[in-house]
Amino acid sequence: MGNFITTTDIPQEVKDTALTYLEENTNDNCDLDSHDLFNRIYNEDYFIIGYAQAEEFLNKVGVFNAIGEIVEYEKFNFGEVSTNLQNSESVANMYAYIKGEEFLLESETYTHSNGNLSKDDLITIYNELT
Repeated sequence: MGNFITTTDIPQEVKDTALTYLEENTNDNCDLDSHDLFNRIYNEDYFIIGYAQAEEFLNKVGVFNAIGEIVEYEKFNFGEVSTNLQNSESVANMYAYIKGEEFLLESETYTHSNGNLSKDDLITIYNELT
């Protein structure tokens, strides 16, 4: 993950996605890498499916704000923009990915993790983010 942090608010739907995942998975006894946690929450499944839902979400957060953040994030982290900015689902999902990273970085436990996160770490992260 890059060091890119933006200043806009994190949509509640993005926060809820992480909190729901953490709440539902704190019963698991498997350790996972901190990067795997982020990947499982925001990259293994789509945040939004459907153009109407994506457009509604983007209208709420500001379409140009979302596109601007995606362009800046991708150029900073990857040197180029690869998200299809003409596709509302792609834009909404990438924006959620960026904001999800921001949200998880609000957790001291997540931010300072050197690798594996235990069940107790997941509980601590959940508590730090709520």
